[in-house]
Amino acid sequence: MMKNNKGLTMMELLATIVILGILTGLAFNTYLKYIAKTREKAYNFLIESSISATEAYLMDHQNVTKVNFDTLVNNGYLESSRDPGDEENNCIGTVKIIKQTFTDDRLLDKNDFVVDLCCKNVNYQYNSSTDQKVKTADCQAERNSEDYTG
Repeated sequence: MMKNNKGLTMMELLATIVILGILTGLAFNTYLKYIAKTREKAYNFLIESSISATEAYLMDHQNVTKVNFDTLVNNGYLESSRDPGDEENNCIGTVKIIKQTFTDDRLLDKNDFVVDLCCKNVNYQYNSSTDQKVKTADCQAERNSEDYTG
């Protein structure tokens, strides 16, 4: 007489669960890296947007040497300063304009900027003259500061 073995053994079930656990762990790790990379791109976009907004702001306010994100948003130069890492909060930021001049005091066509970006979980300082973005431990930006004139 033949035995009817239609079920799975405990070892087969255990092996299946272990394999699924490993695959899930790998997928979750890849997902977390993807999220981190996407947030990093969003912070870079906010920095680049603030520089573009500051350049437009300089067309109307030529003697300004420093402007914060609140001013750029309130005057319509920057669409939003929403924190990519925290949907409920905004980032604060300050853009310092470094005006370079020729020897006869004519301004160059291009201004260099230092952007201090402070969000809930991360702080960055970006210098356009060296094209370097560095994470900082402390927030360097000033909230609700007035624009400074040179």
